[in-house]
Amino acid sequence: MGATEQEIADVVRRFLANHQSVPDPSFFGDDRPLVTSGILDSITIMLLITFLEQTYPVEFMAFELSIEYLDTVGSIARTVHEKLEGGR
Repeated sequence: MGATEQEIADVVRRFLANHQSVPDPSFFGDDRPLVTSGILDSITIMLLITFLEQTYPVEFMAFELSIEYLDTVGSIARTVHEKLEGGR
């Protein structure tokens, strides 16, 4: 699809800001813990995954629904980017 990791991160930040009613998407920095800090719950995670799968030609595997892949905007963007590049 050609999206850069930064572009994906921006899309994720905008989604989270809209969903969490946060006026400034930069609140969700690349390394800010989302799951381990309690910002994201399981329902929000599933909404985010569904959104990403509808926005990009990717499919998350069950093992990727973990903190390792979803705890920060950076890790989410990296996972999607690697999938787009054929790495996963």
